[in-house]
Amino acid sequence: MLIYKNADICDAELVIEIYNSAFYDDFIRYGQCPAYGRSKENMEQSILDYPKIIAYDQNKAVGVISYKEEGPGKYYIGCLAVMKEEQGHGIGTSLLNHFMNEHSDWNELTLVTPKDNEPNIRFYTERFGFVIVGEKVDGAVTVLWFKLSRKGQPIMQNTALIQLSVDMGKPEYDMLQGISAVENGFTNPAYNLSYDEYKEWLRITDNNSISKDLPEGWIPFTTYFLYIDDIPVGYGRIRHSSSEYLETVAGAGNLGYGIAKEYRGKGYGSVLFKELLKKCKEIGYKEIKLFPMKSNEPTVKIMLKNGGQIIGDFKDLKYIIRIPLD
Repeated sequence: MLIYKNADICDAELVIEIYNSAFYDDFIRYGQCPAYGRSKENMEQSILDYPKIIAYDQNKAVGVISYKEEGPGKYYIGCLAVMKEEQGHGIGTSLLNHFMNEHSDWNELTLVTPKDNEPNIRFYTERFGFVIVGEKVDGAVTVLWFKLSRKGQPIMQNTALIQLSVDMGKPEYDMLQGISAVENGFTNPAYNLSYDEYKEWLRITDNNSISKDLPEGWIPFTTYFLYIDDIPVGYGRIRHSSSEYLETVAGAGNLGYGIAKEYRGKGYGSVLFKELLKKCKEIGYKEIKLFPMKSNEPTVKIMLKNGGQIIGDFKDLKYIIRIPLD
């Protein structure tokens, strides 16, 4: 799981290390790169002028985003850099998503990238919905100007719900660390496990879907992960049936789900819930009962928007919500 820290001037040498790793190829390719080879003094001033957020993975700095507020809700992204050996693992996506979560007042983002850098162009346009609004010559390099407006295209549009498998790896592990052990009644047994323990959890949970390795009295359940543009953002479970004990004693419904902290507030909970409802139909449910905490207003709203009806409460703490699936 990535941890984020606002940079201060004592981080100047660390930021230089990230920049030099991320932009060495650009320096060789173009013979110049403003982000490469900066002095400590220059970087200290840059940190003061352009606030920076550093991303850490297991105490190792792996990326940084630099920005400047240019007006109410308007931000210029001066730099998005990921250590070369860490590229291709969703760190850049996570950094930009984290920035937008932390600066929830944003309504316009701008940035530039070289005109011939096709991977960068696809990243910003296809993954985040930026549009090209112009170009300029910066020294020997032609760069494109990009803009993302709050009222623009939805961020990250490609979704997939995939059943848990033993082949899942570090991206899923990191996401799971962003959901606490218990949140609003949803339990996450993978929280705070070592990576080896997580792999064993995958094996057992995969078996649980076919009635193996189940604790005594448990009902088989299947676990699904939600991916947005190939990045895992949350997961959920569907029990294959219910029981009188679950409904009258435990107050547990037919399904539960959670979204990792860094991906909340983007509507992914609603996406995941709708996908889980489709799976419930495939399993054979004609209706389901859910027991959300009354204090969990966002989840209650999602359930009601998807055909839910409040038919009672459970011990004054939870609603009982029925959703017909016919």
